[in-house]
Amino acid sequence: MQKRLRRIRVEALALGVDVLITSNQANIRYATGFRGEPHTLFLTAEEAVLYTSFRTLSWAESQTAGLQAELELSTASSPMDDIVQRLGDDGAKIGVDQGLLLVGASLLD
Repeated sequence: MQKRLRRIRVEALALGVDVLITSNQANIRYATGFRGEPHTLFLTAEEAVLYTSFRTLSWAESQTAGLQAELELSTASSPMDDIVQRLGDDGAKIGVDQGLLLVGASLLD
């Protein structure tokens, strides 16, 4: 899984993307191995955060054990609020999947 995260980061950099955000189950499973819900993945060159609920936290810990040093698990009640706070106002280029874009559209208005 560590190789997959590195590969995703390299591809994002090549595309000029600083931040990746996805709620797509297949993308999250590929990147982290986590198969549960709810889930949102926030990925930058420096950090990787998998948002899930407290109900699936132990399952997420088990499934992502190989990424413990690289992956932060969060049970933040509002992943999008936490992501916006992490992003700050640095003008990062953000790549998002369509499902998350629709959910997060009100944050961008």
